[in-house]
Amino acid sequence: MESSWNQRVGLWPVSYRPPKSTPGAGAEAGEWTDQKNQRRCELIDRKYDHGLSPAEEAELTVLQDAMHRFIDRVAPLPLDAARRLHQELLLKAAQARDANPA
Repeated sequence: MESSWNQRVGLWPVSYRPPKSTPGAGAEAGEWTDQKNQRRCELIDRKYDHGLSPAEEAELTVLQDAMHRFIDRVAPLPLDAARRLHQELLLKAAQARDANPA
């Protein structure tokens, strides 16, 4: 059976950044595993199907935080390149504006 990890990649919100100090996200979070991802997916499904108890909501928060920390560690977003490109485009836009005053 294909791992749930590969089946559920689409559930990862790209722009979400969890708070750095999520309670319970410390040592017990450990390494990211297929089992943790499976549980995370089950909780997400349950959240939208029936709702979560406060304990399940807290568990989902911890799992989401652990997943985002894992992603940041193994595949960080190339933000430096995007920032450089943004600055370059802003400069070009300013130069075009200055060359063609209204």
